[in-house]
Amino acid sequence: MLDSLFASLELCLDRVNSAVAKVSSGIVIVLMGCMIVIMGAQVFARYVLNSSIFWNEEFARYTLIWCVFLGAGLAYKEEQHINIADFLNVFPARVATLILLLCQAVLVFFLIFLFQYGSILALNNFKRGHISPALQMPVSLAYLAMPVGAVAMLLQVFQKTVRLCRNLLKM
Repeated sequence: MLDSLFASLELCLDRVNSAVAKVSSGIVIVLMGCMIVIMGAQVFARYVLNSSIFWNEEFARYTLIWCVFLGAGLAYKEEQHINIADFLNVFPARVATLILLLCQAVLVFFLIFLFQYGSILALNNFKRGHISPALQMPVSLAYLAMPVGAVAMLLQVFQKTVRLCRNLLKM
């Protein structure tokens, strides 16, 4: 009974996470492509035309911020973050799964903190009307990457936690 509940929840989270991952990876690909083109144009302009694009550094910075926060969830989905797999091999499977669940809990608290803090920063900058000097866009858009990335990664963490719970029930 409990296993079928976890299986249904995992399937639902898998569908949601697949959609979020497709959107996130699309955004990251477009942003990285734009950043490469803009930085290439900046190098060309500076060394060939003896002129520079005044807003390129700010654009690259904000683009990179979004790529990092969205990419963190994508890397977590593909299990590309640093992990403690070698350390866990020392323990029996049940104990290793419990340690992983504890790590998941710590990660959930961190991501909730990141969501709250990022939301506060974005909202405060929006209320104050802070505008970036070169791009003339709201700075809150850059800070919005924190809560958006935290939610995307939190969905991945929930799915992995459900999977770990299912594995624990089978042991």
